Amino acid sequence: MDATGDPAGVGREHAEWFTAWVIQTRSTSTALRKYKALQQFFNYLVDSDEMDRRPMAKLSQPSTTERLVPIVTDDKLADLLGTCNGKTFRDRRDTIIRLLIDTGARLAEIANLALDDLDLSRDGVIVHGKGDRIRFIPFGDRCAQAISRYLPPRA
Repeated sequence: MDATGDPAGVGREHAEWFTAWVIQTRSTSTALRKYKALQQFFNYLVDSDEMDRRPMAKLSQPSTTERLVPIVTDDKLADLLGTCNGKTFRDRRDTIIRLLIDTGARLAEIANLALDDLDLSRDGVIVHGKGDRIRFIPFGDRCAQAISRYLPPRA
């Protein structure tokens, strides 16, 4: 855009510069999202006769690479669970970390659980995920035992 805020002054070089800047300051996945949003914005401007050309027409989108999520070793998990071995309320509460381990649910999904979301008869939990997606996730026997030991003192 020029100083008046008119997007008609945007050229390919501006889009290339912006994409390179986002890659350098953020990440390639962020750059790809912003690239697609800008592309749609300029397509809309052309379709609504606000612009007569598409500044990103032959500009290739940033390529992203899959990042591997680091895996926690069994020894580290055992150490983590070992810190919750006591009989105090706090120790029993902390064994809820098994829900994260067993279900693979997001932290926000587990943190936002209500008691009604637990289904101990089926050893599972109902989580409200991204985009209001609701799903049932089963968990293991040890997780069910930890939850059963935690609920009475919690009440």
